Amino acid sequence: MNYVYLSHFQPFNNEHLKTLGYLIGNKLENDDKIVIGILLPNPSNKLFDDDEMARRYAEKTNLLSYYQRFELINNVLKHNNWNEKIAAIVPIPHKPSKSIVAVENFLPPKNERTMCVTHILESESEHNRIDSYATQEEEFFIIPAHNFEDKIRIIFPELITCLIAIGRNNWKKLIPECNIALLSNYRFGNNVKEKFSFHDAKVLLKRKHLEMPKESLRKELEKLLPKDFFNDELEDEEDEPVDNKKLAATAH
Repeated sequence: MNYVYLSHFQPFNNEHLKTLGYLIGNKLENDDKIVIGILLPNPSNKLFDDDEMARRYAEKTNLLSYYQRFELINNVLKHNNWNEKIAAIVPIPHKPSKSIVAVENFLPPKNERTMCVTHILESESEHNRIDSYATQEEEFFIIPAHNFEDKIRIIFPELITCLIAIGRNNWKKLIPECNIALLSNYRFGNNVKEKFSFHDAKVLLKRKHLEMPKESLRKELEKLLPKDFFNDELEDEEDEPVDNKKLAATAH
């Protein structure tokens, strides 16, 4: 059986590491393998009419190319001696939970695959993915990531981007150490600061903080942020991105 694990990997983080480790250590038997799917190899918010989906897939929060994400994943697999457990790393241009037919050519045959759903915050979107796979009569496995440590469960997709944008260096604690040098080579931190404003980051962090389903998760997120970070009022709307270069030029 091939267990299909999908994510955006922008960048590969410790939640991805924990999830892969769980699948390898608790699910694979005999000749079972994992197929890693890199969602949206060419991200663009122009693909979506829905405001929330357009925000999630905006280019400014998806700055790593498909090849860079492939290289980061492959580096982690080599570092952990997991290569033999992986059948393939493939691009996934559309969300399979919406339409599995749209990505059939990128996946193993239906009778040879099980789609994986990470159940980490027990959120509505996670339940929707489960319902969608069931509706499409697709075999699926629910990864019980809600049992992971709080420091893993708080890693939402844009968290690392947000921490860089507000000037926090502790984002490096949220990724596998073996990938820090690669991200530096990609100028990942510099690219984030050029594309993603402090205000964008604070709006998103505030929203995610409120959405955390447990007080312990909210407190864990607060540990990554400056003291009293959420105390001031901030409209929950996104302004035009701040042009940091213009700000620097007019600061004198």
